[in-house]
Amino acid sequence: MDPDVRLRWGVRLAAVGALAAFVFWLFNPPLPFLLLAVGLGALAYLLLRLEVRRHPAYPEPLPHRPVTDDEEDIEDVVPAVSMVGIPLRYERKTTRVRKGGPPSAP
Repeated sequence: MDPDVRLRWGVRLAAVGALAAFVFWLFNPPLPFLLLAVGLGALAYLLLRLEVRRHPAYPEPLPHRPVTDDEEDIEDVVPAVSMVGIPLRYERKTTRVRKGGPPSAP
């Protein structure tokens, strides 16, 4: 089996195990079930972070290249950190775009 598939299933099983142990602890409150739920939740989180590190949502930026005559830099303000869809901090980001409109057809 592919290691990525095993990692995804490990995250799923640890999360479901944590949920099951927590629900069982709610109905029968001995301490070991709560500790088991917290431990499995932490394991699921660590495995999820490992998967995100292997497959990042945003790839590394391309190396910087010099600006040519037909390009210009545009500065934009974008949210840097957001929580529950509310921007907490903004940062300036420079984007390189071509000057003028689309190329004209001959």
